[in-house]
Amino acid sequence: MMREGECHLSKPLNPMPMPNPSRTGTTDVPHSGVVVLIGANGAGKSRMGAWIENPLSSSQHMGMGAGAGSRRAYRIGSQRQLTLPDEASRVGARTASEQLDRGNEMSGAGPSRVSGPDPAIGVLDDFRLLMNALFAQRAEIDRAYTERARQANGAAIGAPDEDPLLKLTRIWQMVFPERQLNIGDHQIRATTLSGSEYNASRLSDGERVGFYLVAQALLAPANKAIIIDEPELHLHESIQARLWDVLEQERADCTFIYITHDLAFAASRVTATKIALFDFEPAQVSALPGPNNQLGRWDWAQVPSTHGLPEDVVLRILGSRRPTLFVEGDTGSRDQKLYEILFPEYFIVPSGGHENVDKSVRAFTQQVKLHHLSPFGLIDRDDRDTAEIDGLAKRGVFVLPVAGVENLLAMPECLAAFSAHRGDDATVGKHLMDDGCRRVLAAMRRAREATIRKRAVYAIRRKLHQVASDGDGRSDVISAVNNAVIRADAGTLYDQAQAAVDEALAMLEQGTIEAILIVFRDKAILEELAAAYSLTRSDFETTMFQLLSQDQALRGALRARLPVPLQPNSRSPVAPQ
Repeated sequence: MMREGECHLSKPLNPMPMPNPSRTGTTDVPHSGVVVLIGANGAGKSRMGAWIENPLSSSQHMGMGAGAGSRRAYRIGSQRQLTLPDEASRVGARTASEQLDRGNEMSGAGPSRVSGPDPAIGVLDDFRLLMNALFAQRAEIDRAYTERARQANGAAIGAPDEDPLLKLTRIWQMVFPERQLNIGDHQIRATTLSGSEYNASRLSDGERVGFYLVAQALLAPANKAIIIDEPELHLHESIQARLWDVLEQERADCTFIYITHDLAFAASRVTATKIALFDFEPAQVSALPGPNNQLGRWDWAQVPSTHGLPEDVVLRILGSRRPTLFVEGDTGSRDQKLYEILFPEYFIVPSGGHENVDKSVRAFTQQVKLHHLSPFGLIDRDDRDTAEIDGLAKRGVFVLPVAGVENLLAMPECLAAFSAHRGDDATVGKHLMDDGCRRVLAAMRRAREATIRKRAVYAIRRKLHQVASDGDGRSDVISAVNNAVIRADAGTLYDQAQAAVDEALAMLEQGTIEAILIVFRDKAILEELAAAYSLTRSDFETTMFQLLSQDQALRGALRARLPVPLQPNSRSPVAPQ
């Protein structure tokens, strides 16, 4: 197992050159034999692959037979013609190998295996050449073995070498166990588990892709970098990782360079060096031939190891062109939907609990290579006091002005917009809002003692966690714990919690709901407000989400209450109103 930062310098194309410096100024990428280039549509992934294959591949002045000597990788483009022929042609091994390496049957090799005026987007039509090469190499191995047997005059010479067709069928059984491949005379047939046999040309799309990729990997030149554009195309998720794990092991002499937009696939290449492509700016076509005819400029960065964060999350963040906001909750939850409505310019990353939000922000801010991302966190207020809120803000984690994010929907401006949406006049609207507040007051009075207890316990636990010793000795530790216990005075903290709860209830009696939303986190708040409008909580929430999505003024008024950063690269929050 390699340690982080190590690489196999003996691997082909290592370090891997890049066409222009990265965001951190690097111009090449060391690796351990597996590289993943990942980016969204328009990030220049395929064009990067063509450049890595051959810097001259897209030159407007390179014709057939020119530039082939500058090829430094064996590239399998994303545009692949996958019609599997019924049978292979009889071609000599050398000729078949040369044709496959060229990507065509013409006599001269061009700068790229992918033919056409633009190899970055050209179609690779080489399945027939692949089949020819498979059988040609088998014939050559059989011929050489027969010659050795003849010269041995009856002496034992051992088994023949495993030819590419045998390797292909062995790997096939590992990846596609429900189909068996039968090798005939320049023909391949498939057999189902039930015994039904048919020509391999009738394999499914995914099976033909698997056949094609396995054969390409096996027949790629020795000690060469292999570029695979869209390695996940037409392959079911359940077999992608297994297929490439096997091929990487089978061709340990090669470097595998994957080009993909699939985050799950990128994360499956656990030991790979990851490169994020953010954008590509094409250059004007130069009148000068040669390597100075630049294609353009890529915005790219190597993905660093970020401990404490799943790699697919890191890749999603790097691939997003928006600032990142870590929030509480799960993927697909209503919390996430609400945040996406309120913060459309941010990339919202649900992270579970508040501790995970804090950990995620720290992981990014502590990683020098990721400072340009400037992520933030936004968590529920719960029972936090001002000191804790200020401490979190210094780390880039901001706290909502309400106990839980769902309480935002009960803000006065939301209730007013809800009544207006219903068509209520001012009198009816005020009556319904007052009725809702009376219902909430009754419910929160019933929850008073439980809320006081939760606030007091939270405060006590926080005080006890603040054990700070001035020394390492036994007496120092005892003194620190005793001081923490003194600060965590249960009676005082309970009284403070009771005062906060009673003050919120008193303010609600006077018609002001905001204090309740800060102190109480109770699903009954929205349930009682919805009941005032003769609705369920779910119906009320759904309507509010629709209003927030459609009403820019309402969205702006609610967002003005939230402690969001002034700028994506700022650590100063907007003060809640």
